[in-house]
Amino acid sequence: MILDSTLREGLQRHGVVLGLEARWRLLAGLARAGVPEAEIGACGRDPSLELLAGWARAAALGIRISVWCPLRIASLDHAARIRPDVVNLSIPTSEAHLRERLRLDHKGLERMLADFVALARRKGLDHLALGFEDASRTEPATLLRLARLAEELGIRRLRLADTVGILDPAATAALVRRLRNSCRLAIGFHGHNDFGMATANALAALDAGASCVDATLLGAGERSGIAATEELGAFLHFRRGRGFDPALLADLARHFLRAGSLRVAPWKPIVGEALFHAESGMHVHGLLIDPTLYEPFDPARVGAARKLSLGRQSGRGAVRRYFSAQGVPLEPGEEEAELSRVRAEAERLGRPLEPGEIPDLERPA
Repeated sequence: MILDSTLREGLQRHGVVLGLEARWRLLAGLARAGVPEAEIGACGRDPSLELLAGWARAAALGIRISVWCPLRIASLDHAARIRPDVVNLSIPTSEAHLRERLRLDHKGLERMLADFVALARRKGLDHLALGFEDASRTEPATLLRLARLAEELGIRRLRLADTVGILDPAATAALVRRLRNSCRLAIGFHGHNDFGMATANALAALDAGASCVDATLLGAGERSGIAATEELGAFLHFRRGRGFDPALLADLARHFLRAGSLRVAPWKPIVGEALFHAESGMHVHGLLIDPTLYEPFDPARVGAARKLSLGRQSGRGAVRRYFSAQGVPLEPGEEEAELSRVRAEAERLGRPLEPGEIPDLERPA
């Protein structure tokens, strides 16, 4: 259901470099977290892929190992040495890519694909998937013709790429359904996040019948990246009852954050360090009554913790609770005065207050 591409797409994030040991830790962790397939890299670029795939076979991780392979003979030779479970071939399908990059017409592309698939078979690579790069900007008739050719060539799965992230969930679902209704191949989806739609589009693709969707830890990848593995896995676990381990996925995302010297917003879903921190009066009041009023799941389920702070947005209930916990219950008329003092100090500091910064209760002697 999730094809994790952290070790391929994720490592295309500008400036990210991971050593072999760090990549192995992520791969083994993804297997334990219930991810069924991982794309470990791009053929032709990294000789260590053979070692990584060999370790995975020796450890019997229980996760399918796939590689990305452009239509180049050197890349195909590399794939044959790696011996992955799946080889993800890739071709551009839009008019602009054919004209500007490949300088081929449609017939030329189809001949190239047929020849390349035949060569792959001769090299013993039988489980082939085929990615349609820039599928979201390709004419529907072109996609259908290429899908039928792929079926004739014995391709096992198509991978529709929203390369520049222009689809919304409705358009994603329509694209997936169109291909599903036109061929018998399994359909995958790879959507970029340029407009913040990637994780929602991935879910829409699954709901429309896609057999798998691409995602990476933290959503890392080219430009704004793609769907986030930890977000998608957590949603499918908590809301759909799927067998992903959200705590382990969150831990892996945090490990990738550190290993890749990356930064994310403190409010980022699942892994943001301040995700479950609350200050505003209404939310703190509700969380004190029943955390499920303002939280979709227990923070501990993803290795996080709830923090209720006093600050500029606090209400009387939070101030009352704080002083009561200190063994100094507020008397009638004191709440508003203490709230004003808390808010003033938080405004002076420009942030919520830590316990030692909360003004002491002032009472006449």
